[in-house]
Amino acid sequence: MSTKLRVGVVGVGYLGKFHARIYASLPDVELVGVVDADPDTAARVAAEYQCAPYAKPEDLLGKVDAVSIVVPTIYHLAAAVGVRYIVEDPLSGILTNVRGTENVLALACKYWVPVVIASSSEVYLMDF
Repeated sequence: MSTKLRVGVVGVGYLGKFHARIYASLPDVELVGVVDADPDTAARVAAEYQCAPYAKPEDLLGKVDAVSIVVPTIYHLAAAVGVRYIVEDPLSGILTNVRGTENVLALACKYWVPVVIASSSEVYLMDF
């Protein structure tokens, strides 16, 4: 018997809906919940993929093993909830953006949280 990976998606706008759809379709994954700044969007996507809608990323703490953070780069730090996470951004953007993303990496180092930084052409695993 295998245990399913429990995941959440923070930000279910255009791209976040793809994350939710793909997680919901994977046999070894349980989409636990979605978070969005717009409660109606969170509720609609949650209903579509049979999971719970949440108002804040912190609401996923203790419920998930990992999250996809699918919000604009400047909000990545606010969305990092202390669990494994994946963000989509070119590595150069993560390392050079002075509006907060380097702080996401610092947070990951501080709490020893594995991070996956993905873009359409590259994937970087930062496992501390």
